[in-house]
Amino acid sequence: LYILVYNLKRDANVYCKVQTAWRPTQKSVIMLAPGDIVELDLMRKEENPEWQGWVWCKAGNREGWVPVQILEFQKERTVTSAKVTRHYSAAELNVEEGDLVVIDEILNGWAWVRNISNREEGWIPMQILG
Repeated sequence: LYILVYNLKRDANVYCKVQTAWRPTQKSVIMLAPGDIVELDLMRKEENPEWQGWVWCKAGNREGWVPVQILEFQKERTVTSAKVTRHYSAAELNVEEGDLVVIDEILNGWAWVRNISNREEGWIPMQILG
């Protein structure tokens, strides 16, 4: 998977067709910048075995799933926290069956994609792609 992520960022576009429509599951979207400190809710676990590697994080009044790959973990007193290492948005993308998307990144069973028809971007689960 690491090599696939590496190649997607440097090589030609990878196109996929959406096999099943997807609707965003989160009402609010956490957006983070390098250096942001987030609190980790380690009690909240992702139950889907294909989606392991996500941590529920809170930054001020924003909260949501964040991939462990972009966090530097820190332990301070009784609060578990982490520092964000790059820009991140938890925005999920609304897609329809048959939509054509370009994959920019793959993390923990999810793909950051751009919809060809409307140029909107966001995360969708890999399992809905053909």
